[in-house]
Amino acid sequence: MKLSYRFPGKGNSGISIRARTDDTGRRAFQSYHADFGHVGIGEKLLGAWDFHTPGRKEHRCFRGDRLVIDENDKPTISAIADALTANDICKGDWNNVRITARDNKFTFYINGKLASEFIEQLPQKKRLQKGMIQLQLHDPGMIVQFKDLRLKILD
Repeated sequence: MKLSYRFPGKGNSGISIRARTDDTGRRAFQSYHADFGHVGIGEKLLGAWDFHTPGRKEHRCFRGDRLVIDENDKPTISAIADALTANDICKGDWNNVRITARDNKFTFYINGKLASEFIEQLPQKKRLQKGMIQLQLHDPGMIVQFKDLRLKILD
């Protein structure tokens, strides 16, 4: 998926991948969530992956992190060389996002630089295999703008 976004002011948004109704009732939806917002929203949140997965661990995968979740749900985090920094984000202007979700590998790029990625080696029945793509409007009254949304189905 590719798109462009911008925040005219402050805000918190992102894209949920493989979203499905949360049967536990703890969240509206379960998903893998690529997080972005205005510059300054959080030290490493802009460009992070969130795990909205009630009933299992919600691992850390901040901007600059490469996360591998093994078959026993144990995380290993390493640093991405030359990863996206807050200085790479265009404040108040358009930023280009590219997200790839292929089987168990997920990458998140902003403005051509890798922000974060994870590989999930859990058994397939414990992973989110399919679901909706959702654009998030996190806070009432905030404004985020999207344009040039493109979706490519991968084999």
